[in-house]
Amino acid sequence: MTRFALVCVALAMASCVVTCDDAQEGATHEETGVIDLDFQDLVSLTLDAEGRVLACDARAQQILVIDPDGTLVDTWQLADAPYSAHVHDDGTIYVGGRGTLTRLSADGQVLATVAAADGGFPVARASGMATMGDELFVSFGSGGSVSAKAVIIRFALDFSGATQIAEGLRGCCQRLDMVARGAVLYVAENARHHVLKMDRDGQILESWGQRDRLGLEGFGSCCNPMNLFFGASGDLYTAESGLGRIKRYTADGQYLGLVGYTGTNRFTNASGLAASCSNIALAATADESRVLVLDYKNNLIRILDRIPAEQ
Repeated sequence: MTRFALVCVALAMASCVVTCDDAQEGATHEETGVIDLDFQDLVSLTLDAEGRVLACDARAQQILVIDPDGTLVDTWQLADAPYSAHVHDDGTIYVGGRGTLTRLSADGQVLATVAAADGGFPVARASGMATMGDELFVSFGSGGSVSAKAVIIRFALDFSGATQIAEGLRGCCQRLDMVARGAVLYVAENARHHVLKMDRDGQILESWGQRDRLGLEGFGSCCNPMNLFFGASGDLYTAESGLGRIKRYTADGQYLGLVGYTGTNRFTNASGLAASCSNIALAATADESRVLVLDYKNNLIRILDRIPAEQ
């Protein structure tokens, strides 16, 4: 049963290194509610061509289709756990599992599935997906904790022509998120606290970002930024695991400001559970007034709404 609950966010923490009021100063959004559909193992989310949330539940081997207000619209059962999903410009949906890749129609019908042995990619969790034109890019992670490494493989949209374009990338706990804009791939190499800009062949065009335990412009906790999302405006949204912090940058890494915090422990002296690496996948609605953020630890989707301008 759908349960949409408005919640008051308790952000006070005795362990904060700055006051929480100070931490929220300048935020454009605040948490207003959660989407709780009794997910079994919520691991990723994205938006489809209609602006609906596609929530990947690995344990249930399902993708749940949800309106941004929290209403469950449909459930798509899959043959493998969906660890990541990406929607192409034509509405086609690409899903990465552990050892499989699947292509779905816009209404969730399975169009094709390929296994690692036939597709030329490793039996590893697909943790990031992006498309540029008629090509698909997928990151596959292996290893544990901060020693985990990832490769990026380029495919044609029919999963043929697998070509490795990058290797040895450091994505904590096998998580290496990426997005594409124009002819550039943006990779969140979280264990090195920066964003890489690559071309289709894996050539690094630029990198930006740095570790910063105290300020807002850099990335805190052990491994961040964890997840990325391009808004319709062209702003690049970043999400930081362990901090619950959402920010905006230009595509070239210029800091634009704090979006807000989700209801999670923050800063590096939070509990080990809160500070550990976890997906904090995010997406913004077309007008960017609402930002949806994955709460991996609590199997929730948290909602941040734009703070109204003072009258």
